[in-house]
Amino acid sequence: MNTKNNVGESVLASFKEKLGEKPLQSTFQRKIKTYARTMQASNLIAENFQVTMPLVSRGIMERGRNTSILHIFQPNLWVQDFAYEKGDLGIMTIETAIERADASINYKLERSRSLWGHLKKRGKTDEDLRQAMREASLIESAYCMRLGGVDLNKENERKVDVGIALRTVRNNSLFQTVINQGGIDVNDLTAILQISEELDLTGIIKEVVKNDPYFQRRKTIINEQQTINSTESVRVEYSKSEAFARQIFEKMAKKHPSLFTKVAQSMVN
Repeated sequence: MNTKNNVGESVLASFKEKLGEKPLQSTFQRKIKTYARTMQASNLIAENFQVTMPLVSRGIMERGRNTSILHIFQPNLWVQDFAYEKGDLGIMTIETAIERADASINYKLERSRSLWGHLKKRGKTDEDLRQAMREASLIESAYCMRLGGVDLNKENERKVDVGIALRTVRNNSLFQTVINQGGIDVNDLTAILQISEELDLTGIIKEVVKNDPYFQRRKTIINEQQTINSTESVRVEYSKSEAFARQIFEKMAKKHPSLFTKVAQSMVN
Protein backbone atom coordinates (compact mmCIF):
# COMPACT_ATOMS: atom_id res chain seq x y z
CA MET A 1 0.00 0.00 0.00
CA ASN A 2 1.40 3.40 -0.97
CA THR A 3 1.86 6.38 1.34
CA LYS A 4 -1.37 8.05 0.25
CA ASN A 5 -3.42 4.95 1.01
CA ASN A 6 -1.61 4.37 4.30
CA VAL A 7 -2.49 7.89 5.41
CA GLY A 8 -6.06 7.53 4.15
CA GLU A 9 -6.57 4.24 5.97
CA SER A 10 -5.25 5.59 9.26
CA VAL A 11 -7.32 8.79 9.13
CA LEU A 12 -10.46 6.92 8.07
CA ALA A 13 -10.12 4.59 11.06
CA SER A 14 -9.72 7.58 13.39
CA PHE A 15 -12.66 9.36 11.76
CA LYS A 16 -14.94 6.35 12.23
CA GLU A 17 -13.81 6.00 15.82
CA LYS A 18 -14.78 9.61 16.46
CA LEU A 19 -18.20 9.04 14.91
CA GLY A 20 -18.63 5.99 17.12
CA GLU A 21 -18.08 8.15 20.19
CA LYS A 22 -21.10 10.29 19.34
CA PRO A 23 -24.50 9.34 20.76
CA LEU A 24 -27.14 8.18 18.31
CA GLN A 25 -29.28 11.06 17.03
CA SER A 26 -32.78 11.19 15.64
CA THR A 27 -33.36 12.24 12.04
CA PHE A 28 -34.66 15.59 13.30
CA GLN A 29 -31.55 16.16 15.45
CA ARG A 30 -29.31 15.37 12.48
CA LYS A 31 -31.21 17.83 10.27
CA ILE A 32 -30.79 20.56 12.89
CA LYS A 33 -27.07 19.78 13.13
CA THR A 34 -26.67 19.86 9.34
CA TYR A 35 -28.57 23.16 9.11
CA ALA A 36 -26.47 24.74 11.87
CA ARG A 37 -23.19 23.64 10.31
CA THR A 38 -24.30 24.76 6.85
CA MET A 39 -25.18 28.20 8.21
CA GLN A 40 -21.81 28.40 9.99
CA ALA A 41 -20.01 27.40 6.80
CA SER A 42 -21.88 29.88 4.59
CA ASN A 43 -21.10 32.68 7.03
CA LEU A 44 -17.43 31.73 6.93
CA ILE A 45 -17.53 31.82 3.13
CA ALA A 46 -19.19 35.24 3.25
CA GLU A 47 -16.22 36.47 5.31
CA ASN A 48 -13.70 34.95 2.91
CA PHE A 49 -14.17 32.37 0.18
CA GLN A 50 -10.80 30.64 0.58
CA VAL A 51 -10.59 27.33 2.45
CA THR A 52 -7.25 28.39 3.93
CA MET A 53 -8.56 31.66 5.34
CA PRO A 54 -9.43 30.34 8.83
CA LEU A 55 -5.73 29.59 9.31
CA VAL A 56 -4.82 33.11 8.20
CA SER A 57 -7.41 34.79 10.42
CA ARG A 58 -6.23 32.76 13.42
CA GLY A 59 -2.59 33.71 12.81
CA ILE A 60 -1.37 30.24 11.84
CA MET A 61 -0.66 31.21 8.24
CA GLU A 62 0.28 34.43 6.50
CA ARG A 63 -1.71 35.52 3.47
CA GLY A 64 0.20 34.58 0.32
CA ARG A 65 2.99 32.83 2.24
CA ASN A 66 1.59 29.38 2.93
CA THR A 67 3.71 26.85 1.06
CA SER A 68 5.59 25.59 4.10
CA ILE A 69 2.44 24.51 5.89
CA LEU A 70 0.04 23.46 3.13
CA HIS A 71 0.98 19.81 3.76
CA ILE A 72 -1.46 19.84 6.68
CA PHE A 73 -4.34 19.56 4.19
CA GLN A 74 -3.06 16.31 2.65
CA PRO A 75 -4.61 13.85 5.13
CA ASN A 76 -8.02 15.48 4.70
CA LEU A 77 -7.90 15.05 0.93
CA TRP A 78 -6.30 11.62 0.92
CA VAL A 79 -8.80 10.19 3.40
CA GLN A 80 -11.62 11.21 1.05
CA ASP A 81 -10.01 9.34 -1.83
CA PHE A 82 -9.48 6.28 0.39
CA ALA A 83 -13.03 6.49 1.75
CA TYR A 84 -14.38 6.54 -1.80
CA GLU A 85 -12.48 3.37 -2.65
CA LYS A 86 -13.92 1.71 0.48
CA GLY A 87 -17.47 2.93 -0.13
CA ASP A 88 -17.42 5.31 2.86
CA LEU A 89 -17.30 8.71 1.16
CA GLY A 90 -21.05 9.14 1.69
CA ILE A 91 -20.57 9.60 5.44
CA MET A 92 -18.13 12.49 4.89
CA THR A 93 -20.64 15.32 4.64
CA ILE A 94 -20.97 18.68 6.35
CA GLU A 95 -22.64 16.88 9.25
CA THR A 96 -19.36 15.08 9.98
CA ALA A 97 -16.96 17.80 8.79
CA ILE A 98 -15.70 18.53 12.32
CA GLU A 99 -14.85 14.89 13.01
CA ARG A 100 -13.08 14.59 9.64
CA ALA A 101 -11.05 17.72 10.36
CA ASP A 102 -10.04 16.45 13.80
CA ALA A 103 -9.03 13.03 12.51
CA SER A 104 -7.02 14.60 9.67
CA ILE A 105 -5.13 17.21 11.68
CA ASN A 106 -4.50 14.85 14.59
CA TYR A 107 -2.71 12.57 12.13
CA LYS A 108 -0.35 15.43 11.31
CA LEU A 109 0.11 16.55 14.89
CA GLU A 110 1.09 13.05 15.93
CA ARG A 111 3.78 12.80 13.25
CA SER A 112 5.14 16.24 12.41
CA ARG A 113 7.69 17.92 14.67
CA SER A 114 7.96 20.78 12.20
CA LEU A 115 4.26 21.51 12.60
CA TRP A 116 4.64 21.82 16.37
CA GLY A 117 7.66 24.06 15.78
CA HIS A 118 5.63 26.23 13.42
CA LEU A 119 2.85 26.62 15.99
CA LYS A 120 5.34 27.51 18.73
CA LYS A 121 6.98 30.08 16.48
CA ARG A 122 3.60 31.67 15.75
CA GLY A 123 2.58 31.59 19.41
CA LYS A 124 -0.31 29.23 18.67
CA THR A 125 -1.54 25.99 20.22
CA ASP A 126 -2.71 22.72 18.73
CA GLU A 127 -6.27 23.71 19.71
CA ASP A 128 -5.92 26.92 17.66
CA LEU A 129 -4.98 24.74 14.71
CA ARG A 130 -7.86 22.33 15.28
CA GLN A 131 -10.38 25.15 15.37
CA ALA A 132 -9.00 26.60 12.13
CA MET A 133 -9.06 23.24 10.38
CA ARG A 134 -12.64 22.62 11.53
CA GLU A 135 -13.69 25.89 9.93
CA ALA A 136 -11.74 25.05 6.76
CA SER A 137 -13.48 21.67 6.60
CA LEU A 138 -16.89 23.31 6.96
CA ILE A 139 -16.12 25.70 4.09
CA GLU A 140 -14.95 22.83 1.90
CA SER A 141 -18.05 20.79 2.76
CA ALA A 142 -20.40 23.66 1.90
CA TYR A 143 -18.87 23.92 -1.57
CA CYS A 144 -19.28 20.16 -2.02
CA MET A 145 -22.93 20.38 -0.95
CA ARG A 146 -23.77 23.21 -3.33
CA LEU A 147 -21.96 21.79 -6.34
CA GLY A 148 -23.17 18.28 -5.53
CA GLY A 149 -26.78 19.42 -5.82
CA VAL A 150 -27.77 19.42 -2.14
CA ASP A 151 -30.55 21.93 -1.49
CA LEU A 152 -29.69 24.91 0.73
CA ASN A 153 -31.91 27.75 1.88
CA LYS A 154 -31.72 30.84 -0.32
CA GLU A 155 -29.58 32.94 2.03
CA ASN A 156 -26.91 30.25 2.47
CA GLU A 157 -27.09 29.42 -1.22
CA ARG A 158 -26.29 32.98 -2.26
CA LYS A 159 -23.35 33.22 0.15
CA VAL A 160 -21.86 30.00 -1.19
CA ASP A 161 -22.50 31.09 -4.79
CA VAL A 162 -20.52 34.29 -4.25
CA GLY A 163 -17.67 32.14 -2.95
CA ILE A 164 -17.90 29.88 -5.98
CA ALA A 165 -17.77 32.91 -8.28
CA LEU A 166 -14.75 34.39 -6.50
CA ARG A 167 -12.94 31.05 -6.55
CA THR A 168 -13.60 30.81 -10.28
CA VAL A 169 -12.35 34.35 -10.89
CA ARG A 170 -9.14 33.50 -9.06
CA ASN A 171 -8.57 30.16 -10.80
CA ASN A 172 -9.96 30.58 -14.31
CA SER A 173 -8.53 32.96 -16.90
CA LEU A 174 -11.70 32.86 -19.02
CA PHE A 175 -13.92 33.98 -16.16
CA GLN A 176 -11.33 36.60 -15.25
CA THR A 177 -11.67 37.93 -18.80
CA VAL A 178 -15.47 37.95 -18.50
CA ILE A 179 -15.24 40.00 -15.31
CA ASN A 180 -12.65 42.40 -16.77
CA GLN A 181 -14.43 42.91 -20.09
CA GLY A 182 -17.70 43.38 -18.26
CA GLY A 183 -16.15 46.21 -16.27
CA ILE A 184 -16.92 44.47 -12.99
CA ASP A 185 -14.95 45.28 -9.86
CA VAL A 186 -13.89 42.02 -8.19
CA ASN A 187 -14.57 43.70 -4.84
CA ASP A 188 -18.18 44.41 -5.80
CA LEU A 189 -19.76 41.20 -4.49
CA THR A 190 -23.25 42.21 -5.64
CA ALA A 191 -22.03 42.63 -9.22
CA ILE A 192 -20.06 39.38 -9.04
CA LEU A 193 -23.15 37.52 -7.86
CA GLN A 194 -25.31 39.15 -10.53
CA ILE A 195 -23.08 38.14 -13.44
CA SER A 196 -22.61 34.63 -12.04
CA GLU A 197 -26.38 34.22 -11.72
CA GLU A 198 -27.00 35.58 -15.22
CA LEU A 199 -24.48 33.12 -16.66
CA ASP A 200 -25.69 30.39 -14.27
CA LEU A 201 -22.11 29.82 -13.17
CA THR A 202 -23.02 27.45 -10.34
CA GLY A 203 -25.30 25.48 -12.66
CA ILE A 204 -22.51 25.17 -15.23
CA ILE A 205 -20.07 23.90 -12.63
CA LYS A 206 -22.66 21.46 -11.27
CA GLU A 207 -22.96 20.02 -14.76
CA VAL A 208 -19.19 19.83 -15.25
CA VAL A 209 -18.63 18.01 -11.93
CA LYS A 210 -21.66 15.72 -12.13
CA ASN A 211 -19.39 12.68 -12.49
CA ASP A 212 -16.87 13.72 -9.84
CA PRO A 213 -17.38 11.67 -6.65
CA TYR A 214 -15.66 14.39 -4.60
CA PHE A 215 -18.79 16.50 -5.12
CA GLN A 216 -21.39 13.77 -5.67
CA ARG A 217 -20.81 11.93 -2.40
CA ARG A 218 -24.48 11.81 -1.45
CA LYS A 219 -25.42 9.72 -4.44
CA THR A 220 -26.24 6.15 -3.52
CA ILE A 221 -25.16 4.74 -6.88
CA ILE A 222 -21.69 5.63 -8.18
CA ASN A 223 -20.51 4.53 -11.61
CA GLU A 224 -17.73 1.97 -11.26
CA GLN A 225 -15.74 3.71 -14.00
CA GLN A 226 -15.50 6.93 -12.00
CA THR A 227 -12.27 7.84 -10.29
CA ILE A 228 -11.60 10.37 -7.57
CA ASN A 229 -8.77 12.83 -7.04
CA SER A 230 -9.75 15.15 -4.22
CA THR A 231 -6.53 17.15 -4.52
CA GLU A 232 -7.31 17.98 -8.15
CA SER A 233 -10.98 18.70 -7.45
CA VAL A 234 -10.28 21.09 -4.57
CA ARG A 235 -7.91 23.06 -6.82
CA VAL A 236 -10.90 23.93 -9.03
CA GLU A 237 -9.39 22.09 -11.98
CA TYR A 238 -12.91 21.62 -13.38
CA SER A 239 -13.00 25.32 -14.29
CA LYS A 240 -10.13 24.78 -16.72
CA SER A 241 -12.00 22.15 -18.72
CA GLU A 242 -13.26 22.48 -22.27
CA ALA A 243 -16.81 21.74 -21.09
CA PHE A 244 -16.71 24.68 -18.68
CA ALA A 245 -15.42 27.09 -21.35
CA ARG A 246 -17.98 25.94 -23.90
CA GLN A 247 -20.92 26.45 -21.54
CA ILE A 248 -19.68 29.87 -20.41
CA PHE A 249 -19.46 31.00 -24.04
CA GLU A 250 -22.92 29.59 -24.81
CA LYS A 251 -24.45 31.40 -21.85
CA MET A 252 -22.75 34.68 -22.76
CA ALA A 253 -23.90 34.44 -26.37
CA LYS A 254 -27.51 34.13 -25.19
CA LYS A 255 -27.55 36.46 -22.19
CA HIS A 256 -24.87 39.03 -23.04
CA PRO A 257 -24.08 39.01 -26.79
CA SER A 258 -22.12 42.27 -26.60
CA LEU A 259 -20.03 40.91 -23.71
CA PHE A 260 -19.54 37.68 -25.63
CA THR A 261 -18.14 39.65 -28.57
CA LYS A 262 -15.78 41.68 -26.33
CA VAL A 263 -14.49 38.56 -24.57
CA ALA A 264 -13.99 36.69 -27.83
CA GLN A 265 -12.14 39.61 -29.41
CA SER A 266 -9.89 40.05 -26.37
CA MET A 267 -8.87 36.41 -26.57
CA VAL A 268 -7.84 36.52 -30.24
CA ASN A 269 -6.02 39.86 -30.12
